[in-house]
Amino acid sequence: MSARLRCPVRPRSGALVVSPTGVLDISTYATLRDILLKCAIDQPRAVVVDLGSLEISGESLLSVFATVWLRTCDWPGVPLLLAACPPELHGTALHRYVAFHDTVDTAVANIHRPPPTRRAHLTVPHGVASLPHARAFVGEICAEWDLRGYAVAEIQQVAGELLDNTMQHTNSEARLRLELRRGLFTVAVGDDDPTPPVARDPGADPVPRGMGLLLVAEFAKAWGCLVDPAGERKVVWAVLRTGA
Repeated sequence: MSARLRCPVRPRSGALVVSPTGVLDISTYATLRDILLKCAIDQPRAVVVDLGSLEISGESLLSVFATVWLRTCDWPGVPLLLAACPPELHGTALHRYVAFHDTVDTAVANIHRPPPTRRAHLTVPHGVASLPHARAFVGEICAEWDLRGYAVAEIQQVAGELLDNTMQHTNSEARLRLELRRGLFTVAVGDDDPTPPVARDPGADPVPRGMGLLLVAEFAKAWGCLVDPAGERKVVWAVLRTGA
């Protein structure tokens, strides 16, 4: 962490409160961004940033909060709230992306109760022999959550492609996470290789590769990849509509 910026993180009421102390400038921008992204990946109720002890060297640096929001709004969808905001923030466009609060107390008190979310997890050992069991698990969860028909076929297809991508391109186990919230079904697959996946144009390679990601992009409302700021792991996710 930069000597010019310290960012202690503490849990509170299911949220994570980040209290940056020091200077936010060009040299510390990435540090703050990566810490906020890492907090969001852990899926707390919200990430609250206490700005009371942070010196912001220029208005353009405020884009760090919009950047984090843009990279996490589809998945994991964790609210980002700012507390103890200096007066100059209220005249910016940042309020379009994040909520402002006078104190950490009011920020935590105003975290909207999250909609009911159903979650299921499965660790899949490395190797293609594990894939049939993982696909069967996805089908069982869809049935348990009363999902039927075409949506289930798409979910199974997307889950299979993301899992296969891990097996084909890494030496890691796959950590499968399924979520259902407000008619949106999220498939997320984590592994220990930080290399982001690439969807390739099959016509550009005599041996088509990356085809699975093209199918994911076709079926999903949104998809993406979050790399752990420490550069040790990643999560590839896709969000599908179910109508449930």
